[in-house]
Amino acid sequence: MSIRQMKLASKSQLRHLSNMPLSIERSNDLIKLNLTGLVTAKDLYAGVDALYENGPPARVLWDLTTAEIPDAADMPDQLRDFSSYATEKGKSRKGSKVAVITPQDIQFGMARMSATFAELNRAAYSMQVFRDQPSAMAWLDSDGPALPE
Repeated sequence: MSIRQMKLASKSQLRHLSNMPLSIERSNDLIKLNLTGLVTAKDLYAGVDALYENGPPARVLWDLTTAEIPDAADMPDQLRDFSSYATEKGKSRKGSKVAVITPQDIQFGMARMSATFAELNRAAYSMQVFRDQPSAMAWLDSDGPALPE
């Protein structure tokens, strides 16, 4: 990457260059958070904080396709706390959507648990979990918060 390109790169792109497990891509009204390798709770909270750097996003895609989330006995408690934090930060996102992609069964279940906590917390946004990007993008691009078929 040239110096000129580096100057044009956003903070989120520079995070990716430094081999962080979190990288962020912004385009129009979509923010895509890519998580790779071993992901910690700190990385998830950093992702939520990054979402609001330039105002509340309309559509968010969390891509956990290549992420590894460690097993922890207190995972439900961590997910509940994380969901509460994300719900509080997202109060101004009425009608927006969050899609999570993860093909791994355990992570899919944990992401569904997080979506349930978001619903219980009365999040202003709709959240759904998918196993592939085309399904997630189809839902994000659709009208309304309906579940995919």
